Parts: sequence; C-alpha cells; structure tokens
Amino acid sequence: QGEVLTSPDSDLNKILVSNELKAALEKELSKFGTKQQLALKFFIYEQERIKDISQIMDLPIGTVSSLIRRGQEILRKKLKKLIES
Repeated sequence: QGEVLTSPDSDLNKILVSNELKAALEKELSKFGTKQQLALKFFIYEQERIKDISQIMDLPIGTVSSLIRRGQEILRKKLKKLIES
C-alpha cells in the first residue's frame, strides 16, 4: 500500500535512449583514427587515467591528452545533434 511504481514504459524508454546513444557513440568512435579511437575507448569505457593510457599506448601524455580532448569535443557536438533531433 502506498508503493510508488515507475511506469514500465518510462523505464523502457530510458533503456532505448541509452542503447541508441551507445550505438551512436560506437558509430562515431569508428570514424576516428586508430590511435584516437583506442585512447577514447580506454578513457570512456575502461575509465583509465591519461597517464595510464599513455603508458599502455606508449605515447607521450600530452599526445594522449590531445587525442582525448579533441575526440571528446567532436563526440559532444555529434551526439548533441542526435539528442536534439
């Protein structure tokens, strides 16, 4: 009694939106060059620190930082368009 239930439809919508964004993210990531794609995947999915990504990829920290920063800017713009449409 007095229990609040969330609408199954709203939960489903959240999942669908989440899955749609994940698919869009994967699609956009595939457009990057190998190094940038790898750096972004380590950063986004594995939540690795830039220092650790630098060591894994055997690249200077500044290079990894730039790859991630530029990639994030592009992804932000592309995914924002998807969300707004």
